[in-house]
Amino acid sequence: MNFSTWTLIDLITKILSILIVLGCFYCLVQGLFLIISICKTVNFKKLEETLIKSKIIKYRKQLTTTLKWSNIAGSLLFVMHEMYDFENILGGYGKNIEITTYKKRLKKTLIDYWEIENHNSAIRELNSLIEQGHREIYEQKILSIIRKDREKILDDFLELAEGTETNGKDSYIFQMLLGYKKYGKNALLGWDMSRCICVAQWSYLLGYIDMNEMLDFTIYAGKKMQDFFSSWEEVMKSYLLGLQYWERVDRNNQNSMTNKRWIVYQQLKQNGMYLKIPFNLPLHKEITKDKYGRVKVKIQNE
Repeated sequence: MNFSTWTLIDLITKILSILIVLGCFYCLVQGLFLIISICKTVNFKKLEETLIKSKIIKYRKQLTTTLKWSNIAGSLLFVMHEMYDFENILGGYGKNIEITTYKKRLKKTLIDYWEIENHNSAIRELNSLIEQGHREIYEQKILSIIRKDREKILDDFLELAEGTETNGKDSYIFQMLLGYKKYGKNALLGWDMSRCICVAQWSYLLGYIDMNEMLDFTIYAGKKMQDFFSSWEEVMKSYLLGLQYWERVDRNNQNSMTNKRWIVYQQLKQNGMYLKIPFNLPLHKEITKDKYGRVKVKIQNE
Protein backbone atom coordinates (compact mmCIF):
# COMPACT_ATOMS: atom_id res chain seq x y z
CA MET A 1 0.00 0.00 0.00
CA ASN A 2 1.19 3.47 -0.75
CA PHE A 3 1.04 6.47 1.56
CA SER A 4 -2.28 7.76 0.19
CA THR A 5 -3.94 4.39 0.87
CA TRP A 6 -2.84 4.45 4.54
CA THR A 7 -4.12 8.02 4.88
CA LEU A 8 -7.51 6.99 3.50
CA ILE A 9 -7.75 4.01 5.86
CA ASP A 10 -6.77 6.20 8.81
CA LEU A 11 -9.43 8.75 7.87
CA ILE A 12 -12.10 6.08 7.55
CA THR A 13 -11.09 4.65 10.95
CA LYS A 14 -11.41 8.05 12.62
CA ILE A 15 -14.79 8.65 11.02
CA LEU A 16 -16.02 5.24 12.20
CA SER A 17 -14.74 5.97 15.72
CA ILE A 18 -16.59 9.28 15.80
CA LEU A 19 -19.76 7.60 14.52
CA ILE A 20 -19.48 4.90 17.20
CA VAL A 21 -19.05 7.55 19.94
CA LEU A 22 -22.01 9.53 18.61
CA GLY A 23 -24.08 6.36 18.44
CA CYS A 24 -23.23 5.50 22.04
CA PHE A 25 -24.05 9.04 23.15
CA TYR A 26 -27.39 8.88 21.32
CA CYS A 27 -28.25 5.58 22.97
CA LEU A 28 -27.30 6.99 26.36
CA VAL A 29 -29.56 10.04 25.90
CA GLN A 30 -32.44 7.86 24.73
CA GLY A 31 -31.89 5.59 27.73
CA LEU A 32 -32.02 8.55 30.12
CA PHE A 33 -35.26 9.78 28.56
CA LEU A 34 -36.68 6.27 28.89
CA ILE A 35 -35.71 6.11 32.56
CA ILE A 36 -37.28 9.53 33.23
CA SER A 37 -40.44 8.44 31.44
CA ILE A 38 -40.64 5.27 33.51
CA CYS A 39 -40.03 7.19 36.77
CA LYS A 40 -42.97 9.43 35.98
CA THR A 41 -45.29 6.47 35.68
CA VAL A 42 -44.02 4.38 38.61
CA ASN A 43 -45.79 4.65 41.95
CA PHE A 44 -42.72 4.42 44.17
CA LYS A 45 -44.78 4.18 47.34
CA LYS A 46 -46.53 1.05 46.04
CA LEU A 47 -43.22 -0.28 44.74
CA GLU A 48 -41.68 0.16 48.17
CA GLU A 49 -44.64 -1.58 49.79
CA THR A 50 -44.25 -4.48 47.35
CA LEU A 51 -40.53 -4.78 48.08
CA ILE A 52 -41.26 -4.67 51.80
CA LYS A 53 -43.81 -7.47 51.52
CA SER A 54 -41.36 -9.54 49.51
CA LYS A 55 -38.74 -8.87 52.24
CA ILE A 56 -36.33 -7.35 49.72
CA ILE A 57 -36.41 -4.12 51.76
CA LYS A 58 -35.82 -4.75 55.46
CA TYR A 59 -35.34 -1.20 56.73
CA ARG A 60 -37.02 2.13 56.18
CA LYS A 61 -35.84 5.63 57.08
CA GLN A 62 -38.23 7.66 59.21
CA LEU A 63 -38.10 10.57 61.62
CA THR A 64 -37.12 10.02 65.22
CA THR A 65 -40.12 9.81 67.55
CA THR A 66 -39.25 13.22 69.03
CA LEU A 67 -39.33 14.84 65.58
CA LYS A 68 -42.57 13.04 64.74
CA TRP A 69 -44.02 14.49 67.94
CA SER A 70 -42.80 17.96 67.02
CA ASN A 71 -44.31 17.70 63.54
CA ILE A 72 -47.71 16.93 65.04
CA ALA A 73 -47.27 19.91 67.38
CA GLY A 74 -46.71 22.13 64.34
CA SER A 75 -49.28 20.43 62.12
CA LEU A 76 -51.65 23.39 61.74
CA LEU A 77 -48.85 25.77 60.80
CA PHE A 78 -47.40 23.29 58.31
CA VAL A 79 -50.83 23.00 56.70
CA MET A 80 -51.14 26.79 56.58
CA HIS A 81 -48.07 26.83 54.37
CA GLU A 82 -49.41 24.00 52.18
CA MET A 83 -46.99 21.41 53.55
CA TYR A 84 -49.26 18.40 53.63
CA ASP A 85 -46.55 15.75 53.82
CA PHE A 86 -45.33 16.94 57.19
CA GLU A 87 -46.11 13.79 59.16
CA ASN A 88 -42.96 11.91 58.17
CA ILE A 89 -40.82 14.68 56.68
CA LEU A 90 -38.81 17.22 58.65
CA GLY A 91 -40.34 20.68 58.42
CA GLY A 92 -42.70 19.57 55.65
CA TYR A 93 -39.80 19.76 53.19
CA GLY A 94 -37.15 17.21 54.12
CA LYS A 95 -34.73 16.61 51.25
CA ASN A 96 -37.01 18.60 48.90
CA ILE A 97 -35.36 21.70 50.38
CA GLU A 98 -32.50 20.96 47.96
CA ILE A 99 -34.84 21.89 45.10
CA THR A 100 -34.25 25.57 44.30
CA THR A 101 -37.95 26.46 44.07
CA TYR A 102 -38.70 25.10 47.53
CA LYS A 103 -35.63 26.71 49.06
CA LYS A 104 -36.60 30.12 47.66
CA ARG A 105 -40.15 29.68 48.91
CA LEU A 106 -39.05 28.85 52.44
CA LYS A 107 -36.52 31.67 52.53
CA LYS A 108 -39.25 34.10 51.53
CA THR A 109 -41.55 32.75 54.26
CA LEU A 110 -38.95 33.27 56.97
CA ILE A 111 -38.06 36.76 55.77
CA ASP A 112 -41.64 37.96 55.25
CA TYR A 113 -43.10 36.62 58.50
CA TRP A 114 -40.10 36.46 60.84
CA GLU A 115 -37.34 38.67 59.38
CA ILE A 116 -35.04 35.65 59.56
CA GLU A 117 -32.20 35.48 57.06
CA ASN A 118 -29.17 34.19 58.99
CA HIS A 119 -28.05 32.53 62.23
CA ASN A 120 -28.35 35.60 64.46
CA SER A 121 -31.85 36.55 63.32
CA ALA A 122 -33.01 32.92 63.66
CA ILE A 123 -31.73 32.64 67.24
CA ARG A 124 -33.25 36.04 68.08
CA GLU A 125 -36.73 35.10 66.87
CA LEU A 126 -36.66 31.64 68.42
CA ASN A 127 -35.64 33.04 71.80
CA SER A 128 -38.36 35.67 71.50
CA LEU A 129 -41.00 32.98 70.92
CA ILE A 130 -39.76 30.99 73.91
CA GLU A 131 -39.58 33.95 76.28
CA GLN A 132 -42.49 36.14 75.13
CA GLY A 133 -44.16 35.33 71.83
CA HIS A 134 -47.61 36.90 71.74
CA ARG A 135 -48.31 35.87 75.34
CA GLU A 136 -46.97 39.06 76.93
CA ILE A 137 -48.83 41.58 74.78
CA TYR A 138 -51.97 39.42 74.94
CA GLU A 139 -51.93 39.60 78.72
CA GLN A 140 -51.28 43.35 78.67
CA LYS A 141 -54.32 43.93 76.48
CA ILE A 142 -56.55 41.76 78.66
CA LEU A 143 -55.36 43.48 81.82
CA SER A 144 -56.05 46.87 80.29
CA ILE A 145 -59.70 45.77 80.13
CA ILE A 146 -59.91 44.29 83.62
CA ARG A 147 -58.23 46.62 86.08
CA LYS A 148 -59.96 46.13 89.43
CA ASP A 149 -61.60 42.96 90.70
CA ARG A 150 -60.12 40.68 88.07
CA GLU A 151 -62.43 37.65 88.37
CA LYS A 152 -65.63 39.64 88.81
CA ILE A 153 -64.89 42.10 86.01
CA LEU A 154 -63.79 39.32 83.66
CA ASP A 155 -67.04 37.44 84.24
CA ASP A 156 -68.98 40.64 83.57
CA PHE A 157 -67.13 41.18 80.30
CA LEU A 158 -67.70 37.58 79.24
CA GLU A 159 -71.41 37.94 79.85
CA LEU A 160 -71.48 41.25 77.99
CA ALA A 161 -69.51 39.84 75.04
CA GLU A 162 -71.74 36.81 74.75
CA GLY A 163 -74.94 38.82 74.94
CA THR A 164 -74.18 41.85 72.81
CA GLU A 165 -71.63 40.80 70.19
CA THR A 166 -73.05 39.77 66.84
CA ASN A 167 -71.24 36.45 66.91
CA GLY A 168 -71.63 35.71 70.60
CA LYS A 169 -69.23 33.00 71.80
CA ASP A 170 -67.44 32.97 68.45
CA SER A 171 -66.62 36.66 68.71
CA TYR A 172 -63.02 37.79 68.93
CA ILE A 173 -63.37 39.55 72.30
CA PHE A 174 -65.30 36.67 73.91
CA GLN A 175 -62.71 34.09 72.87
CA MET A 176 -59.80 36.25 74.06
CA LEU A 177 -61.40 36.83 77.47
CA LEU A 178 -62.46 33.22 77.87
CA GLY A 179 -58.97 31.98 77.04
CA TYR A 180 -57.44 34.28 79.62
CA LYS A 181 -59.95 33.26 82.28
CA LYS A 182 -59.04 29.60 81.77
CA TYR A 183 -55.26 29.75 81.23
CA GLY A 184 -54.02 33.28 81.89
CA LYS A 185 -51.40 34.48 79.43
CA ASN A 186 -50.53 30.84 78.66
CA ALA A 187 -53.76 30.63 76.71
CA LEU A 188 -51.45 31.39 73.74
CA LEU A 189 -48.63 29.05 74.82
CA GLY A 190 -49.56 26.43 72.20
CA TRP A 191 -49.59 29.14 69.52
CA ASP A 192 -46.13 30.39 70.46
CA MET A 193 -44.47 27.01 71.05
CA SER A 194 -45.89 25.38 67.91
CA ARG A 195 -44.55 28.26 65.86
CA CYS A 196 -41.20 27.98 67.63
CA ILE A 197 -40.94 24.32 66.62
CA CYS A 198 -41.78 25.03 62.98
CA VAL A 199 -39.44 28.00 62.71
CA ALA A 200 -36.63 25.98 64.30
CA GLN A 201 -37.07 23.21 61.73
CA TRP A 202 -37.24 25.64 58.82
CA SER A 203 -34.19 27.57 60.04
CA TYR A 204 -32.28 24.29 60.26
CA LEU A 205 -33.29 23.20 56.76
CA LEU A 206 -31.98 26.49 55.37
CA GLY A 207 -28.70 26.11 57.25
CA TYR A 208 -29.24 29.05 59.60
CA ILE A 209 -28.90 26.86 62.70
CA ASP A 210 -27.42 23.39 63.21
CA MET A 211 -29.24 20.22 64.26
CA ASN A 212 -28.11 20.59 67.86
CA GLU A 213 -29.69 24.06 68.10
CA MET A 214 -32.82 22.95 66.26
CA LEU A 215 -33.38 20.10 68.69
CA ASP A 216 -32.69 22.31 71.71
CA PHE A 217 -35.46 24.72 70.72
CA THR A 218 -37.79 21.94 69.59
CA ILE A 219 -37.51 19.93 72.79
CA TYR A 220 -37.63 22.96 75.09
CA ALA A 221 -40.79 24.24 73.38
CA GLY A 222 -42.32 20.76 73.44
CA LYS A 223 -41.64 20.26 77.15
CA LYS A 224 -43.14 23.66 77.97
CA MET A 225 -46.37 22.54 76.29
CA GLN A 226 -46.27 19.15 78.03
CA ASP A 227 -45.77 20.84 81.40
CA PHE A 228 -48.75 23.14 80.96
CA PHE A 229 -51.27 21.29 78.79
CA SER A 230 -52.62 17.77 79.19
CA SER A 231 -53.55 16.82 75.61
CA TRP A 232 -53.09 17.53 71.91
CA GLU A 233 -56.59 19.00 71.89
CA GLU A 234 -55.59 21.69 74.38
CA VAL A 235 -52.46 22.51 72.37
CA MET A 236 -54.34 22.80 69.09
CA LYS A 237 -57.07 24.96 70.61
CA SER A 238 -54.38 27.20 72.08
CA TYR A 239 -52.76 27.45 68.66
CA LEU A 240 -56.11 28.34 67.08
CA LEU A 241 -56.81 30.94 69.76
CA GLY A 242 -53.43 32.50 69.02
CA LEU A 243 -54.17 32.53 65.32
CA GLN A 244 -57.49 34.25 66.01
CA TYR A 245 -55.71 36.76 68.26
CA TRP A 246 -53.14 37.48 65.52
CA GLU A 247 -55.77 37.72 62.81
CA ARG A 248 -58.25 39.67 64.99
CA VAL A 249 -61.40 38.11 63.56
CA ASP A 250 -64.47 36.28 64.84
CA ARG A 251 -63.97 32.53 64.78
CA ASN A 252 -66.91 31.86 62.43
CA ASN A 253 -65.74 34.34 59.80
CA GLN A 254 -65.69 32.01 56.78
CA ASN A 255 -63.09 34.07 54.94
CA SER A 256 -60.62 33.96 57.81
CA MET A 257 -57.59 31.71 58.27
CA THR A 258 -58.90 30.98 61.76
CA ASN A 259 -62.10 29.45 60.45
CA LYS A 260 -60.26 27.46 57.77
CA ARG A 261 -57.72 26.13 60.28
CA TRP A 262 -60.55 25.04 62.59
CA ILE A 263 -61.94 22.99 59.72
CA VAL A 264 -58.51 21.48 59.00
CA TYR A 265 -58.05 20.69 62.70
CA GLN A 266 -61.35 18.80 62.77
CA GLN A 267 -60.32 16.87 59.65
CA LEU A 268 -56.93 15.92 61.09
CA LYS A 269 -58.59 14.93 64.34
CA GLN A 270 -61.14 12.73 62.56
CA ASN A 271 -58.33 11.09 60.57
CA GLY A 272 -56.61 10.11 63.81
CA MET A 273 -53.61 12.42 63.48
CA TYR A 274 -53.54 13.21 67.19
CA LEU A 275 -53.76 9.55 68.20
CA LYS A 276 -50.59 8.50 66.38
CA ILE A 277 -48.11 9.89 68.90
CA PRO A 278 -48.95 10.23 72.63
CA PHE A 279 -48.96 13.81 73.82
CA ASN A 280 -46.96 12.91 76.94
CA LEU A 281 -44.23 11.14 74.95
CA PRO A 282 -40.80 11.64 76.59
CA LEU A 283 -38.80 13.93 74.30
CA HIS A 284 -35.15 13.04 73.74
CA LYS A 285 -32.33 14.77 71.94
CA GLU A 286 -31.00 12.51 69.20
CA ILE A 287 -28.44 13.83 66.73
CA THR A 288 -28.87 11.72 63.61
CA LYS A 289 -26.29 10.98 60.93
CA ASP A 290 -29.03 11.64 58.40
CA LYS A 291 -29.29 15.41 58.03
CA TYR A 292 -33.06 15.22 57.70
CA GLY A 293 -33.55 13.74 61.15
CA ARG A 294 -34.26 10.20 59.97
CA VAL A 295 -33.16 6.89 61.43
CA LYS A 296 -33.30 3.38 60.03
CA VAL A 297 -36.18 1.39 61.43
CA LYS A 298 -36.57 -2.32 60.87
CA ILE A 299 -39.76 -3.16 59.01
CA GLN A 300 -42.09 -5.66 60.62
CA ASN A 301 -43.40 -7.84 57.79
CA GLU A 302 -46.85 -9.29 58.18
